Amino acid sequence: MLPSLRIRQYSISSSSLWNSEVVTLTVDILNTPALSGVVQYYGVTSNYLSSLKEGNRISCNVRASNLAFHPPEDTKTPIVMIAAGTGIAPFCGFVQERAEQSVCGREIGRTILSYGCR
Repeated sequence: MLPSLRIRQYSISSSSLWNSEVVTLTVDILNTPALSGVVQYYGVTSNYLSSLKEGNRISCNVRASNLAFHPPEDTKTPIVMIAAGTGIAPFCGFVQERAEQSVCGREIGRTILSYGCR
């Protein structure tokens, strides 16, 4: 018998200032040759999520992030964010938050996001 799949945790990649009723996830769909080179390897959760259609519902839990992990309260403070491919999601939310704050007329410090992946 196979063991149960581990819970998959994803970071929300949107800002509530953009839309307080919608959250987005940033997910890389895993579909690559298996190490054996014989068959394809499909990520279970990423392919499940990619198969959903608009209006589909999923069961999930939302947990608060680490209290220290958030953009600075002073919007004029510059921020530099560096992420591996898997860590980009919360930073997308930070960038979106700053864009929405700018639309509201706030002065925004320089905001730089650098990322990389395979």
